[in-house]
Amino acid sequence: MASQRYAPSRLRERQRGLAIIRQVIASQNFRTDKKIKFGDRYYIAEGSLRSTPALFKSCIFPPSFDHLTHQKFSREIIFLTFVKRSHFNALKRAVPYVYASSVSHRAWYIREYFGGIRQNIHDGNIRFRPSFFTPASLRWVLNTFFELQSIREQDLPDRFKKLLYAPQTFAYLWRFVRPFRQHVDAFTRIPNASQRAFAVLRAHNTLAARFPRVLAHQEPYAPHILKTGASYRLIDWENIGWASIMKDFVTIWMRASSNPAWQRALYHRLKRRYGSYAGFNNLWSSTVLLQSVFNTIGYHFYPDKKDFAELGKFSAQKIREILANNFRMYN
Repeated sequence: MASQRYAPSRLRERQRGLAIIRQVIASQNFRTDKKIKFGDRYYIAEGSLRSTPALFKSCIFPPSFDHLTHQKFSREIIFLTFVKRSHFNALKRAVPYVYASSVSHRAWYIREYFGGIRQNIHDGNIRFRPSFFTPASLRWVLNTFFELQSIREQDLPDRFKKLLYAPQTFAYLWRFVRPFRQHVDAFTRIPNASQRAFAVLRAHNTLAARFPRVLAHQEPYAPHILKTGASYRLIDWENIGWASIMKDFVTIWMRASSNPAWQRALYHRLKRRYGSYAGFNNLWSSTVLLQSVFNTIGYHFYPDKKDFAELGKFSAQKIREILANNFRMYN
């Protein structure tokens, strides 16, 4: 079956890649207990390293065949290694420790395995467990992401900086949204909602430029957050990049729509930190609008509508509020 899916040259490279992965696993004395993902581009397995629970993750193809996956894995490896050697203690406690790695020919690593409870519901990607939204989780979110935002560009390894995503421009975002405008309009039940939303968002990049450019995880989703004892851990750092100060916070805030007290507390703590900047409320509302537009598009393609229903409804509500100049900063 593999020969039907791959061109001969790619099939040969894939087979060579898997052979190299087996050699790496053997050379590192990693014992594989369970393959988690064995996809077209990467291999992930649970196991142990010298009797310590660990996770192995590797690109299948070299950069010449799959540059993007190699770049994503390299970004994660270099950042996690940097954090563990740094003085950023909140992040040190939140991210996994890398035991062994390489970013030369094929990016791979063996990292600490977290046996905690993922904060998603029924293996979904959208909803958080209701038990997540507590004062303790709020403190963890604030401490972890504020510390992430405090990392200065000059402190980062040069090879890591070359791999970082730049903030997305308005033109790039509009090219992505434009083919799916009808989904936004239909979901919100507002004629031309997408065009009206992007008319509001034209000032987004200019507004964001007045604020610090910070590092963002980009995907602080429920399955990426694990509860381990009395604290939490954050995994999957492949897409870390430069972004607005609002990016990660708004992502979590929108998924807390059934917990308005938690939402309010998060908003007020963020405003306490950055509220002295002119345009704070406008940047908050435009970030909510931008994510709401993408969420309504995502709802159309996401297979588990039940998992997405609450976020989709909340996103449509926020689009309607902002277009009517009646936006509530929090619920």
